[in-house]
Amino acid sequence: MSVAVSTINYFHLTVLLINFVITYIFIIKKSFDKTMAGALGALSTLVIGSLLGIFDQQTFLAEDLGTDYVILAILLGNLLIVAVASEVGIFQFVSVKMLKATK
Repeated sequence: MSVAVSTINYFHLTVLLINFVITYIFIIKKSFDKTMAGALGALSTLVIGSLLGIFDQQTFLAEDLGTDYVILAILLGNLLIVAVASEVGIFQFVSVKMLKATK
């Protein structure tokens, strides 16, 4: 598997750092949804990285994503287990048992 190496200079780092700071400003603001701010920050990082030539999306889709299907499946399975466990109330049950045990 060949890895496409791009040179990252201080201009790239500065632009991505500005994007990072702007994203955190939107996360800190009370009037803006934190989830939306994080998603927009991630999307803008991908767009900026692609425009600056930092991220090679075709290489990622062709080579890297193919090897990460197992990891993605494990993450999806964990998310489903946590979602079902929280709906059933396992976390509340465990917390009440821990409170009673520690008095």
